[in-house]
Amino acid sequence: MDAKLMVATGGGNVQQLKDLVNKQEEDSKMMVVVMAKQQAAASAEKPHQGNMDPHLLALASSGSSGELQTLLNGEHGQTSGSSGTDDGSLPIRRASDADTEANELILEGDTAEGDTALHVVAACGQGDNFCTRTREAKHLLLLEQKKDNRRGWWRWCLTRDERHALTTYGHGEDRTKELLRKENKHKETALHEAVRVGNKDIVDLLMGKDSELAGFPEGIGASPMYLAIVLNQGLLQDRLYEKSHGNLSFAGPNGQNVLHAAVLRQRDDLTKLLKWNETYLCPQNKDLTTQRDEKGSTPLHFAAARKKPSIICRQVLEANPDALYQPDHAGFFPIHVAASVGAFRNIDMFVKKYPGSAGLCDDKGRTFLHVAVENKEVIVIRNACRNLSLSWIMNMVDNDGNTALHLALEAGSFRMFCSLLGNPQVNLNLLNKKGETPLDIALYKLPKVEFYNIQSIEAQTRLTLMHVGAVMGVCRLDHFNDNITLRENAAFDESEVLKESTGALGIGSVLIATVTFGATFAVPGGYIADDHTNGGTPILARRYAFDAFIVSNTLAFVFSTIATVSLMRSGSPLSNLLSRKTNLRIAATSISTSITCLTAAFALAAYVVLAPVAPSTALYLFIITFVILLYNQLEFILARLLLLKPLRTRKGVIWALAYSALALLLHHFPLIIIFGFPASFPNQSPQIEAPAQAPAPLA
Repeated sequence: MDAKLMVATGGGNVQQLKDLVNKQEEDSKMMVVVMAKQQAAASAEKPHQGNMDPHLLALASSGSSGELQTLLNGEHGQTSGSSGTDDGSLPIRRASDADTEANELILEGDTAEGDTALHVVAACGQGDNFCTRTREAKHLLLLEQKKDNRRGWWRWCLTRDERHALTTYGHGEDRTKELLRKENKHKETALHEAVRVGNKDIVDLLMGKDSELAGFPEGIGASPMYLAIVLNQGLLQDRLYEKSHGNLSFAGPNGQNVLHAAVLRQRDDLTKLLKWNETYLCPQNKDLTTQRDEKGSTPLHFAAARKKPSIICRQVLEANPDALYQPDHAGFFPIHVAASVGAFRNIDMFVKKYPGSAGLCDDKGRTFLHVAVENKEVIVIRNACRNLSLSWIMNMVDNDGNTALHLALEAGSFRMFCSLLGNPQVNLNLLNKKGETPLDIALYKLPKVEFYNIQSIEAQTRLTLMHVGAVMGVCRLDHFNDNITLRENAAFDESEVLKESTGALGIGSVLIATVTFGATFAVPGGYIADDHTNGGTPILARRYAFDAFIVSNTLAFVFSTIATVSLMRSGSPLSNLLSRKTNLRIAATSISTSITCLTAAFALAAYVVLAPVAPSTALYLFIITFVILLYNQLEFILARLLLLKPLRTRKGVIWALAYSALALLLHHFPLIIIFGFPASFPNQSPQIEAPAQAPAPLA
């Protein structure tokens, strides 16, 4: 058999190939092989050239409704020289078939932006009062939209006769349905446009002629029902379901369905949708409750992420409990999703109805506790630790061997640590795959020894674990110290810390030393006059409050001066690094102590001056001034308060209270000296004597 080969590389060659095939199409022995260059990419880059009739574009843009209707209806004025009608309008004649065909071809054109004549008229016409004629409406409506243009053209009004002509246009019922189901590049039909603008009449009109129109597009894309739910068009949802008799699509984009959209739109009630799910007739629909989108999420995944209390999550769960055990592509079950956003009420509902769901693990072996810790959702951890029925999952480990307590310490969340510590079922000595216990991780979180601060959260965590019986992992101490050094070297610059800390602390220490130095020589109450006994001494001397003031002011000056000297040495490059770090520790402790003493000095000075004349005001000022002490030790005080409950659970009430009280006293030891030392002296007020009489002048 002979074979002829022709390569078509251009439009002319393609036409020659076509003529050849038509000429020899009856020759059964002929084989034609066609090869063509791929020029799609090049042609795609070329801008679209509009081919709309210029006269049509001019009339549509100008808003000349009369002339536009005349053009589209195929009506022509009389020849030149003929008179018009009585009302001045042009007489018309019925268009011939040739005119009608020509006018239909005119409407096939579009602009450079892909707009049809309908888009142009919608943007430049007479708005809602512009009423289209039968022919123009039926052509423009059924044209395929080439651009996603939303200019409200469905709002145009159509008469009853025009609507009838519109829906009966075409070559029979099949042609009408074909045109009504025509989709644009976004896989949307005319029904989508009617739903988008919320026009119930057009929805009824289209659905009345094609009851299956709500089932399109088939396959991918958003259905009219999905669009109605996204836009909160509740009335149109009912109309679509009624007109289609349940034979409609519930599909949405990206594999979603109407139930996904309803949950996202925070609908208050899903009863109607769930009922439709049970009675749907369209075979393309699946079970809405278990259908997964492109990321594997079911509607229950979406509902589980809602924090606000509602009946949505409960309704979706009750419709199909199997969805609770259906993971997404990342291995997340709905309970993991709820934990990641802090939706603890949904977790409580899942666990209460289906206790086994609490132990579900994702691809990394994490339970919802692990997920909550990694996302720092404290409220989820707190509620889970209070639920005794969840004790069996408290020590579950992920693929790295970490429990929730390991991850909480690694994340540095003190509140989650306290919640987990307060559950007696939490084991404090489990090893992960690295051989680390929770105490090991707590030690890793501590800064270097030279910068150790007993008041820090890290220090409180370590001390608490040691006091409740936690132990270190099975690792040689030198290897453990090497691991700490490696971690610190990766994220710790000692010279930078010394530089920044010295400058910041130096300003405060010098300021406190200056204030206390001046207060020593400007004591409250003033001094006795020189012409009196004990002249030049403080008037309020030997009173308890005054003596306490002198002690507190002196301590503030001493500690601030020590801090200043230590900071000078810490910032000096002449000292070795170890000495500089030691002096920085001394300076930080001394400044904190001097602040406590300075606060007490101010409160005592105000009290000793006002107490004789305004005791209530003096007491009020004395008490409120100590708010400074609370703020100065706020982090430490809050830590001790949070630890009260877990320590009570682990060690008992008396031990917890005694431990917390002792810690607070040690951090406020200057107050013991300030108020205790003056009490050891007798409270004797000095007697102020009258000045001596001057001798009489000599005669």
